Amino acid sequence: MITPGELYVEWPQGKAVVHMDAFFPAAVKEVRGLLEMIGMDVYNEKLTVQRMLDYLEDMAQRGREAAARAAGAYADCRQNYEYFRERAASKKRPNGVLLTEKELQAARDRRDAYKREASGWERDYKRASQRTERTVKNIELIRKLTGGGR
Repeated sequence: MITPGELYVEWPQGKAVVHMDAFFPAAVKEVRGLLEMIGMDVYNEKLTVQRMLDYLEDMAQRGREAAARAAGAYADCRQNYEYFRERAASKKRPNGVLLTEKELQAARDRRDAYKREASGWERDYKRASQRTERTVKNIELIRKLTGGGR
């Protein structure tokens, strides 16, 4: 049974299953090797390439969405971090009244927590963006090597 994330390639000497989530994004040499193997497919080379391109387009879209979610969460955390950084630095509430020691410590703790969380979201954004960029480059390479696709 064919699953969406797998490519089945069969040729006279054997067969292979490629798990696209694990394989992509890939280096140019790996993509060329995969296309060479698909070129030996005894059933339908063009259909296999089109399935791969469709899956990669979907993968790139999921990556863009993940990057957008991470960017939004990063902005929210960064805004909260700035708020609590200002509270901890000024040792005052927004209305100008001094914070108690407990409130000051709570502001510092929340500032530090938001800073750590923002760092994690920033890292997630960069990873998603880089993975998406590499996936798009793989799509462009496959289209170039196979004569276009869509």
